[in-house]
Amino acid sequence: MLYHILTMSLSVSVVISTYDRFEFLKRSVDSVLGQSIPDDRYEILIVQSEYKKISQSEKESIDDPQVSWYSESGGSLSHGRNVGMKNATGDIIVFLDDDAIANPYWLESITKSYESTQPEPDCVGGPVIPQYESNPPEWFPDKLQLI
Repeated sequence: MLYHILTMSLSVSVVISTYDRFEFLKRSVDSVLGQSIPDDRYEILIVQSEYKKISQSEKESIDDPQVSWYSESGGSLSHGRNVGMKNATGDIIVFLDDDAIANPYWLESITKSYESTQPEPDCVGGPVIPQYESNPPEWFPDKLQLI
């Protein structure tokens, strides 16, 4: 995979919208900061709701030059994503939920998909594998776990 890392040219903006869930957000951001692509190829935009702000000390614990903080007053995931899109500088914009953990090769796979597919795709996606902190709900069928 090193070959792909050295030849990438597209940059990525990772938008994470959050609402007073710092313990989840921190894990999510850490997973993005551990990506296989060079640090200068991506940025992280954290958009927090003005209704439930993350404390200054919590923000300082995610002190990294790749991370930028924004506020939104709409109170919804869509508003947060729109704020992130408006402020993004990357060639590709990706969204990550504040309680999701990205695979270390997530951004590499996304940029590789755009660079190697012709015609260039408008969007790409991949599997989401739930990781429950306790047992999954009994009513949730096993066959839907990987959808």
